[in-house]
Amino acid sequence: LSRSHHSREGHLLTHRRRLWVSLAADPEPSAVGQEVTFAAVVASAGGIPSGVLVFRDGPIALVTATLDVSGAASFSTAGLALGEHVMRADYLGGPDYQPSSFTLTHTVAYIADLGTSITATLTPGHVVYTIVVTNDGFNDADGAAVSVNFPSHLTQITWTCVAGGGATCTASGSGALQDVLASFPVGGMVTYTVNANRLELESMYTVVTATLPEGVIDLDPGDNQAHFPPGYRFLLPLVLRAQPQ
Repeated sequence: LSRSHHSREGHLLTHRRRLWVSLAADPEPSAVGQEVTFAAVVASAGGIPSGVLVFRDGPIALVTATLDVSGAASFSTAGLALGEHVMRADYLGGPDYQPSSFTLTHTVAYIADLGTSITATLTPGHVVYTIVVTNDGFNDADGAAVSVNFPSHLTQITWTCVAGGGATCTASGSGALQDVLASFPVGGMVTYTVNANRLELESMYTVVTATLPEGVIDLDPGDNQAHFPPGYRFLLPLVLRAQPQ
C-alpha cells in the first residue's frame, strides 16, 4: 500500500513568545481498521514549551499526552470510523505560553490494493491465457469487476476460474470475460484460464482490467491493469509513428 505524510502548521503570537504548532497524520489517508499515528509539536523561538496536549476527534477528547523534552507528543489508534475526521491538538498552555490549538482533516477510507497479471502460451492456431487478480490491500473489495479485452480475431473463447483466500468468481463461461467478484477479501485471489483459437500473424495484444467497487479506493492503481505482450502498450505508439505517411 502506498503511504503519504500530511501535515499543516499554524502560528500563534502571544504577549511573550511566538509558538509554532504542527499536527500530522501518518498514513494519510488511512484504511478502516488501520493504525494511524497523530503527531504534534509545540515549538517556540524562545525555548521549548512544556505541558500537555489533548488530542480530539471533533469535540471528543481521545487522549491527553505530556509534551516530551522536544515539545512533541503523539498517539496512535486503529479505531477511527469511516469518513472525514477533524482532528485537533489542544495545547493547554504553560508557565510562559498561552493555550493554543491546531486542526487538520484526516480521511478514513476503504482501501484495497488490486493487482493483475496476464501470461499466454501460443501454439499454432491456439492460445491459452492465465490471468490472476489479487487483493493485497487493507480492506475487502467485494464487488470488484474483472474484464478482458481480447483480440478481435479470437474465436471459440472459453474460460474457467479458480478462487482462493475467500474470494468468489464465476466458475466458467464462454465468449467475453466480464466477471464480478461477489467476495474479494484481503488476501483473496482469482485465477482465470482462457482457451481460444487464433489467427496466425495477427496481433495478440490483450488487456485485463480490475475495477474497484464504488466507495473503495486504491492508493496504487498502476497495477490494476495488465497487458500481453508485456510492454506492448509502450511500443505501439512508436510503431505507429514509424509508419510511412
